[in-house]
Amino acid sequence: MSYNHRSHAGNAGDVWKHFILAEVAEYLLAKENRLVYVESHVGYPKYPLEKPGEWQDGIGECWKRHDVLKEFSYFGILEKMNPAKLSSYPGSGIIVLMAATKAGYGLEADVWDTNLDVAASWHDVPLPESDKIRFHLGDGFSGVGALMDRPGPALLLIDPPYLDIRDIERAADLLERGAKSGWTVLLWQMDGVDAMPKICCNLESYSLKFSDVGISCGKSKEATVTLVGSDDLLDYVKERTRNFLGIIERPEPI
Repeated sequence: MSYNHRSHAGNAGDVWKHFILAEVAEYLLAKENRLVYVESHVGYPKYPLEKPGEWQDGIGECWKRHDVLKEFSYFGILEKMNPAKLSSYPGSGIIVLMAATKAGYGLEADVWDTNLDVAASWHDVPLPESDKIRFHLGDGFSGVGALMDRPGPALLLIDPPYLDIRDIERAADLLERGAKSGWTVLLWQMDGVDAMPKICCNLESYSLKFSDVGISCGKSKEATVTLVGSDDLLDYVKERTRNFLGIIERPEPI
């Protein structure tokens, strides 16, 4: 089974996932002068936004209010990529890379994907001398797990395609192992995926009901990000998500 990253880039689920990811990266970069980033299923560095596409009902709708949202890291990164009009969308790895570049600090990253075209696309990503991104062609679940024996904290995004029912168990296991290793961990899920039950746990989670903010994604109605991190980080993200929703839920001025 394969997952078409391009057809989903910038959809409603991406908006929530990448908004929280950018806020977490910015918070961690304010605490340290370097960030270690790990992603289980990375996808392409960036995507052209073509019509028709799922992005139109996701970031396309949010972009109508980007002038009042650019205080948030995610929208600031998108604006830097799209100074004229919204035509390109960054993958998760590039969002973290751009957050590190903005902070003036280095990034060390290990990212996985099983797609040969994705692997080739990462070979051409220009990097500042302070940054190092290692792309691994293969299974992100086992690859990330092997890294957890290495000392030192990291920021981990668990973002599988959920095409295999076993992805649920693997993602939950990786979340638990990351928490025990002292890593900051984000686990992304979106409802409406056939035969894929939601991972339930007693960790801090942030959910977005798409209709509440005027975006949509087919039969999926909601996305959830589960976060493992320090109490200060959890409080920060809670405040930032509350501020974001407070802005985007307001009716647009006439």
